[in-house]
Amino acid sequence: MFELSNDIINRIRIQFLVLGLVGILFLFLTFGFDPDFFPKLLIELFVTLTLFFIIANLSIILDIKKKAPLSLINNFVILLGIWLAFAFTLNPMLELVNVNLSKPESWIEYSIIYFLNFISLISSAYIFIILKNLFFQGKRKNGKKYFNAFVLFLLLAALASILDQYENLSFVKMVFTANAILLMIYSSANISWIAFLTKAQKKNLLLLSVAVIVFISLNLGAFLYSDNYSEILNNFSSSSQYFAILINIYAIIYFTFLLVTTLFHLPTAEAIDRKTIEISSLQYFSKLINQVLNFNELAETTTELALKISNSNSAWIIMIEGDKKNFFAPQNITLTNANKISDFVFSIKPEETIKEIFLTELSNSTNQKQATENFQSVAVAPFKMHNKIVGFLFVARNHDLPFDEEDKNSIQTFSDYATISFENSKLLSEKIEIERLERELAVAREMQKKILPNKLPQNNNFEVSAVFIPAYEVGGDYYDFFELSKNRLAFVIADASGKGISAAFIMAELRGIFQSLVAYFESPKEILMKTNLLLQRSLERKNFVTAIFGIIDFNNNTVLITRAGHTQALLINNDEIHELKPKGIGLGLNFTSLFDDSIEEIKLKMNDENILVLFTDGVTEAKNKVNEEYGIESLKKIIYENRNEEVDFINQKIVESISEFSKDSCQHDDITLLVIKFKKINGVN
Repeated sequence: MFELSNDIINRIRIQFLVLGLVGILFLFLTFGFDPDFFPKLLIELFVTLTLFFIIANLSIILDIKKKAPLSLINNFVILLGIWLAFAFTLNPMLELVNVNLSKPESWIEYSIIYFLNFISLISSAYIFIILKNLFFQGKRKNGKKYFNAFVLFLLLAALASILDQYENLSFVKMVFTANAILLMIYSSANISWIAFLTKAQKKNLLLLSVAVIVFISLNLGAFLYSDNYSEILNNFSSSSQYFAILINIYAIIYFTFLLVTTLFHLPTAEAIDRKTIEISSLQYFSKLINQVLNFNELAETTTELALKISNSNSAWIIMIEGDKKNFFAPQNITLTNANKISDFVFSIKPEETIKEIFLTELSNSTNQKQATENFQSVAVAPFKMHNKIVGFLFVARNHDLPFDEEDKNSIQTFSDYATISFENSKLLSEKIEIERLERELAVAREMQKKILPNKLPQNNNFEVSAVFIPAYEVGGDYYDFFELSKNRLAFVIADASGKGISAAFIMAELRGIFQSLVAYFESPKEILMKTNLLLQRSLERKNFVTAIFGIIDFNNNTVLITRAGHTQALLINNDEIHELKPKGIGLGLNFTSLFDDSIEEIKLKMNDENILVLFTDGVTEAKNKVNEEYGIESLKKIIYENRNEEVDFINQKIVESISEFSKDSCQHDDITLLVIKFKKINGVN
């Protein structure tokens, strides 16, 4: 279906308005100042249509719907004053220029008449638009049918004014006029938007209503009793003049009702203002619940709104943390005075006994001047979170009006909302912190994936299996392999103190150091010594790393091993199991020659089917429900029993054994295992 855009509709309205004005001018010039009935009827119809399009275009230009009622009435009073000044200075101006508009002869006089009637149409249209907007202001039910009926009778009464020259038909205008006035009274008696105004706005509205009534009455007097002005309008278009008279009557009726209604609303205005402030404050608070995370900002807003809701002079918040009381967001009071009043109130009623709002008169204090300054009464509302008092809202008055039951209910409701907002702020802060930690842990997990080898080395001379089970999202354990040459392979297992992302960063740095050093040094001892020196610049005093570093040489079937404070390694050789525990302290514990002197490097001759097991303390220190540790002997037993199996099977059995042992207890440390089983090296047993 074809639809017209707003721009096209607006252009059509303007074109019809121009066409109406040109048509009126043409008819006026054709039939003269006092035409016969049918030409006059034609002029009246053109005038009515032109008035309609003036109203339509003025509504768009002024965009009155977006304006508040008081602003609308204020502008209305100003324009009425300007119009009245023009209307009452018209006759002196015409006499000054010696123009007689009752019997126009020159084109100048006709032009003035035409201009005055055009201004009169605009004035009537503007008043109509104002009254229409005020009629629909604050309406919850559709009142269009009543207003449309009023407009219909208004137009019919205006058009019927041309029948005044026929005595037997003059009653028609009176019938339409009577119906129009009845609808004016009905619409004026249903004013609802006043209830939404504040007391100050209602006082302002009283003055504006009186001004409108006075100005409209003077304007109506100009239409009815100013002979020259009235004759000019009536001879040009009796319908437009009568429309203007009825519109002015409607304005007087409406603003009279408005004045009386406002007077009746004034005594209850203060109570309504308070309720409005309460509702708007609680609505505002509801928005803050999901927006404000900073406690100080939320406390500041709470005390500001508390002043408005309770009609108090000062407010502050006390939050309880153990035995400590923390003061927040004092409004219109010093911390010293707030502390004095709080101590005085708690001396009357101890804080642990204030389960609901507590009201007291400070004037009853025997030492009022010292304890309470100039305040007369105070209300204390507790903040309850999960049946626990976490703080208090204080509001104080320095006037003689004490807090009543209504104040008590308002403050209690407000404090309940404040409690929710504080708790929600705390939960949101915790949630954000958790999300931040999760993001950090995601970074650390990704980092740890990159640190640990994604593929284990493969060689005909040995088998290797690795297991890494972090206790938390990110572990502090690390293992790696470095291929030094075709027949030489370095391996490392390490455990950083601490957990989480800091441990992951340490391990990332450690991996980079090892990768650099293995290219220049062939001794595990030298590598650990240089590593310790390099860690001095980045490792904090509270952090350290334990490690075992070894190098396998397949040419001579040997393994060089050094240990820096790490748990012992296990070696199975000829069906015997041995603990390998070379001397050495942890990396980062000492950066002097003491560390170098403590490091011991041992050399092992490896045989076929020898098994080397490296692990972190999370293996042996795994605990059961009675807090017993898994221990080194349990580990030795599982390894020995499965010494003839594949390395993956050995690792699986170790993990199963630890899981069974600690099934009723949480894993508290990372579990890392490296199992290396030597095969025929260079074809020799």
